Amino acid sequence: MTLDVLAIAAHPDDAELGVGGTLMALAAAGYAVGVLDLTDGEPTPRGDPATRAREAEAATRLLGLDFRHRLDLPNRALADTPEARVAVAEVLRETQPQVVLAHHPDDAHPDHVAAAAICAAARFSAKMSRTGWRGERWYPPRLYGFHVNHARVQAPVTFVVDITAVYDRKLAAIACYASQGTQDGSIDAARDWMHVETRARHYGALAGVRYGEAFHSPEPLVVDRLPGSLLPARRPDVLPEPAPRDR
Repeated sequence: MTLDVLAIAAHPDDAELGVGGTLMALAAAGYAVGVLDLTDGEPTPRGDPATRAREAEAATRLLGLDFRHRLDLPNRALADTPEARVAVAEVLRETQPQVVLAHHPDDAHPDHVAAAAICAAARFSAKMSRTGWRGERWYPPRLYGFHVNHARVQAPVTFVVDITAVYDRKLAAIACYASQGTQDGSIDAARDWMHVETRARHYGALAGVRYGEAFHSPEPLVVDRLPGSLLPARRPDVLPEPAPRDR
């Protein structure tokens, strides 16, 4: 199927942690959104493949996704290989997203770093002809890096999405992963896992909203709608008309 936005994550739960609110907001606005998990995320201390699959299915329903697919790339050994690039490029060719959301490369988790490299290479490779790969040639116009990292550094921020209206639902989707950080499957546990609450408030504060998700664009963004994009939309009840100049 054709998607508007595809988030590509190293493990099940990464998309929920990094872009869950954005995906929910987009789905509610009528956009076709999906997630591609590169691995099954196992082994982990408390999980197993069947449990992780059930957790991802529950979270998918809460996110309102139109598409979710998992590749069988190796967890803990994810690498930017030609085979991995082809596997992701084929999904890009089949879904033809306008926007790809991928891990930001500044991260302490090797799988997240590898996922960022795979996505960048797959985006380029997906447009190649005479490959024998599934799907039609496609080059996603936009690639944005999302922030869900293990590095204790401030990754660059190009823009912030206001997720205040869907924040509680994002927490509910994260709480589905009880075998991982939430353990008891509670909303309160979801707030603490991977500093979800702290990150959401921090990025929201950068943009003057309560909760936000941050993204970085490696390419310049084109502003084609001044009100609402470059400039806030005029609100006559708040913003007075400019005073006439003295002549």
